[in-house]
Amino acid sequence: MFVVSIIDDGDERNFVATDLRVDHGDILIEAGGVRHLFRLADVIDIVPIGKERAEIARSPAFRCRLVS
Repeated sequence: MFVVSIIDDGDERNFVATDLRVDHGDILIEAGGVRHLFRLADVIDIVPIGKERAEIARSPAFRCRLVS
């Protein structure tokens, strides 16, 4: 899981995401069983949470997804 902070129409929104995907300048966030689509440029921060945090944070693949 991740906490994802987004700028949406000038306001900050925070999601507890169970899944996220980055593709072609967009980010798709699934939170509460609902999918939300935003521009990647509007992402403030993505923070991994939960038991898997250490493994995800050190994963080169995860870092690449955030940058691309």
